[in-house]
Amino acid sequence: MHGLLHPAKLNDLPATNRWLRHGTEAVRRLQRDGGPTDEASVLHRLTRLNVVVQMENLRTHPSVRTAVANGALQIHGWVYDIGTGTVQAYDSATEAFSDFP
Repeated sequence: MHGLLHPAKLNDLPATNRWLRHGTEAVRRLQRDGGPTDEASVLHRLTRLNVVVQMENLRTHPSVRTAVANGALQIHGWVYDIGTGTVQAYDSATEAFSDFP
């Protein structure tokens, strides 16, 4: 996510740069929605937006779309904080993340 915020730092990592292009929609939403601008808050929000965007992307794949529609597959989005060891899960009904037991 730092790479999405600072793409120039990835100039020497072309494979990583290409892979992070999947997160450009999350960056676009972050910029559109505004909010706090300090680095920690922006990184926190971008990380969660990216989880939501990638869940949306998964649902566009025909086999995934069919499996979800048939009830054979559920998509879950989680954020793991390596510093604290906590996990937050995305609840699509409330469109919010909350601590995972």
